[in-house]
Amino acid sequence: MSLLLPPEVAAMNDLISAAMHCARVLRHAVENGAAGDAAGTLEELAAAREALAEALADAVRDLDHTPPDEGLPHEWEVLESTWADIRAGMSGDAARVARDQCLTAERRLIDTARAATGEALPDSVAGTVSKFAAASADGVIPDWSA
Repeated sequence: MSLLLPPEVAAMNDLISAAMHCARVLRHAVENGAAGDAAGTLEELAAAREALAEALADAVRDLDHTPPDEGLPHEWEVLESTWADIRAGMSGDAARVARDQCLTAERRLIDTARAATGEALPDSVAGTVSKFAAASADGVIPDWSA
């Protein structure tokens, strides 16, 4: 979080970054063919995370602030994705590695949402953030790796 932003804006910006990261990870699993039968579900989950990020970005703009530019992945995301691809190639179990990466991204999003619930979020996003905060990554991400 930034010291120059109001806490609720900083929390929403963190959530935007976490939601977009999660969406990119979910789509990466689908694009690599590692998602198998869960591809449709992962696409729906990715779209929901992008919708969350856009709703949060609108709320940040409504507070006269600028949301983070999340068009491209951060450097650490590229490294994490590359490492996951290497692990998948070495283990021969791309589905398990992709699911682990999706679970990690979803857990980050949930943890960020839980941290944000302590802030005075605008009513337009507070309910949605609360739903994500109450979720469990294991209950959201299907197990296609079995």
